[in-house]
Order: sequence, then structure tokens, then C-alpha cells
Amino acid sequence: MVRGSACGLAPDPSCRRQGGEVSEHDDGGVVGDISPREDEGGRHGATERASGAASGEGGVGEGHNDELRATQRKIAIIGTAPGFEEAPFADESWEIWGLSRLYDRVPRISRWFELHHWENVCKTWTVGEETASARAREVYTSWLETTDVPVYVQEAYVSRCQNGHVYPIDLITRLFKRRYFTNTVSYLMALAIMEHDALELQSTTVGLWGIDMELSESGNNEYGLQRPSLEYFCGAIDFHPSMALYVPQRSSLLKARELYAFEFNAMFFKARQKQTEVKDLKAKAEEQLASAQQIIAGCTGALEIMDWQLNNWPGTEV
Repeated sequence: MVRGSACGLAPDPSCRRQGGEVSEHDDGGVVGDISPREDEGGRHGATERASGAASGEGGVGEGHNDELRATQRKIAIIGTAPGFEEAPFADESWEIWGLSRLYDRVPRISRWFELHHWENVCKTWTVGEETASARAREVYTSWLETTDVPVYVQEAYVSRCQNGHVYPIDLITRLFKRRYFTNTVSYLMALAIMEHDALELQSTTVGLWGIDMELSESGNNEYGLQRPSLEYFCGAIDFHPSMALYVPQRSSLLKARELYAFEFNAMFFKARQKQTEVKDLKAKAEEQLASAQQIIAGCTGALEIMDWQLNNWPGTEV
């Protein structure tokens, strides 16, 4: 059973594992190889390096560690899909971690992440829109450079930002040895896990708003390549003994139509069969329409020829 938090927005981390305690021998409790498990020395060494970064060396968690240890940390990661506006902006107990070009549409920001090369942000692949794209990139990068919000970027850009911090990619890839990062949100979730363990926090809840990565049968399939990594890190947080994950009901993440092998959704398969029938009917109608249009075009051409012949027939007036 998942209990609601005091603010009613996210599950209570303490109910994710019975007892909710992490023993001194616990290695983080993350399933599989999402965290390194080669040996205890390697694990503790990497954690010590992460702890150093979290306490100020490298900018991760700067200025937060003392008060965070005594609290239940809550992090809202905000994407650009519908539903981002439902994030807990008004609840100051939540940190707001944002990304992409949403910076001018959210009322509050705790940290901002722009991990791309700056020449690729706001980029369009649509011919004729390059000028507008360049203007948007100029406005966005100017905001990154001048905002007081902590901005996490690649090392090459940190000196350009008034409050810039290097995203600790080396630490992250040492801790998460699979290197399964195909999108920005996965990097943010990995950072939340690393800071939680390094700062030895009592609990951390991570919530995702405006993040769907919905798949489509047509168009750009970028989300199809990115979504597995995101759900991989959802599992890492979901099964961490002192962390919790909140995904809004409206999000398509971590949703299954049925329990594979044990459940059968008859209405779904009936609807899919009906969809196939309608598609076939539509295809036949389009084929008939194309054939009819060819006949109409041929008849139109023949009538034009016949009209000319009749109008120009010697000695005949029509």
C-alpha cells in the first residue's frame, strides 16, 4: 500500500520498504548493476568521492547537505509534456529541477540542467526555421549565463554561467557502470540517487511531472530510444530502500495494459481487431477513390478533346 505524503502529492518514502531503515552494511539496495558491486572497497571509494562532491567539491548539493540530512528530501523533475504545470511549485518543501526550454514557463526553479552542447540547443531540423531557432538559442543561452539559479552544464560552459556548476559526469559513470544514459532525465535521476547516498539522507522522494516520452507509430522516434533508460532509473529509485518514486496517473510512464501472462484484456484485443478492420476498410476506400479519380481525370480529358472537335467541326455549329 502506498500512503500519501503530507502535501498529498507523492507517496511516503517510509512505506516503500518495511521498516524503511538502511543498515550500515547496506550498499544502496539498487537492483542489478545499476550501482557498482565489484567490491566493497570500490563501492565505498566511489561513495566517498561522491560525498566530497555533495559537500561542495564540484558543486553537487552545495549549501544543502546539513539541512537535507535532517529532512525528507523531495525533488520534482519537470519536463515539457502536458502535466508539468501540476508540479508542486507552490510547496517549498519540494526542490524543482528543470531542463530544456521550460525556464520561462515555470514559477519557481531550484536547479536547472542543460547538458547538451550549446550549439545544439533550440535546434530545428525544419528547413526555413533556422533563423528563428538561432534567435531562440541566443535568448536561452543568455538566460543560462545570467540567471541566479544554479545551472548544471558540461565543463566547457561552466565559466560562462554566473551560477554555473559542472555536472559530475565522471562520478556518475563510475557509480552507474552500465552507462545507460540516453536522455537528460536519466542523468538527473542518477544525480538524485548519488546525492541521497553520499549525504546519507533519511529519505528522498523523486517525482516526475511533464515527462511521458510517449511512443508513436509515426514521426520522430527519439523518445522510443530514450524511454527504456528513463524507466530503468525509475526502477533504481523505486527499489532503493530509502527512496521513493512518484509518477502522476496521467503520465504514460510505468503503465502496463495488463499483467503479462496472468491477465487477458478482452476489450483491448476486441478494440484492436476493430481498429484493423477499420484500417482495412479505409485502405480499400482510398484505393477505390484513387481509381475513381483516374477515371474522372480520363473522362475530363476526353470531354475536352470532344468539345474542341465539335466546336471546330467544318460547317457545323453547336
